[in-house]
Amino acid sequence: VKKSGLSEQLSQEERKRQEAIFEVISSEHSYLHSLEILIRMFKNSTELSEAMTKTEHHHLFSNISDVCEASKKFFKELEERHNQSLVIDDISDIVCSHAESNFDPYITYCSNEVYQQRTLQRLIGSKNSAFKEVLTRIEGHPDCRNLPMISFLILPMQRITRLPLLMDTICQKTLKDSEHYETCKKALQAVSKVVRKCNEGARTMERTEMMYTINSQLDFKFK
Repeated sequence: VKKSGLSEQLSQEERKRQEAIFEVISSEHSYLHSLEILIRMFKNSTELSEAMTKTEHHHLFSNISDVCEASKKFFKELEERHNQSLVIDDISDIVCSHAESNFDPYITYCSNEVYQQRTLQRLIGSKNSAFKEVLTRIEGHPDCRNLPMISFLILPMQRITRLPLLMDTICQKTLKDSEHYETCKKALQAVSKVVRKCNEGARTMERTEMMYTINSQLDFKFK
């Protein structure tokens, strides 16, 4: 954009809007790359799978493959829009469409968070040395950049809660009399709705587990 001289033709507000749009695209690319590392290095590791039960494996990774597929579809459309022009007209319509029809895997994944965290704590804190040894070895691989597995596991939660903030920035930088403003507001509402559903799902699962724990601890005595 700078080399072409286009940046000089844009107003300061439009430049900031373009930066906010590009931030959504570039951060989705980086996020998708990290998801692929999580699946390839951790979820698909035979050694790691053998060091835990199938239930534990499901609690740890849940539907991360579906989340990754959702991100691939989202990024594909963002990239196609980016390739159409150096100055991006708008991405709000893409964000809105995916929030309404493609982001359900995030709700399932975030709802599983309580099981994921407790399963990981239990596996690391147990006497299961095989799990810890394999995990440490994988985390030390150059592809993982010495990051712990938990930093990859929490990425979907971080991403879905960050999207409304990014869309809010684009809204603020979009002129209210612009043709894109209403679409941008609609996109912001759509991603915010997904985040609310993610939070509600997580709270529901936590309450369910709490009730199950209380129930298992109660000792009913009948004459």
